[in-house]
Amino acid sequence: MFGQDNDTDSLITAVAQRGDLEDTVTATGTLQPKHFVDVGTQVSGQVKKLLVDVGAVVKAKQLLAEIDPSVYQAKVDGDRAQLLNQQAQFALSNLQLMRQKNLDRENAMTTEVL
Repeated sequence: MFGQDNDTDSLITAVAQRGDLEDTVTATGTLQPKHFVDVGTQVSGQVKKLLVDVGAVVKAKQLLAEIDPSVYQAKVDGDRAQLLNQQAQFALSNLQLMRQKNLDRENAMTTEVL
């Protein structure tokens, strides 16, 4: 019946029973996303925290990542220091001008110096 060997010892038998069937499909190809979205930033820097997973669905205005603020904070601190320096120089110049005007009123200096 099954070839030349009719020996029933060579047959594998099993009791039929109900159960789930599993099937694996193997395929080759390229997966493409359903939608493409360009993401850009207003500033550049090192990412400190990534707040979403790759492929996650996100909404408009949702925070996606945090950029390390230390570089920008150092620039702000430097600019504030420079502003304070400029304000101090302006105050000093005003004091010197008032002194020169007072000396001129007392005829203690020449008009050219004023």
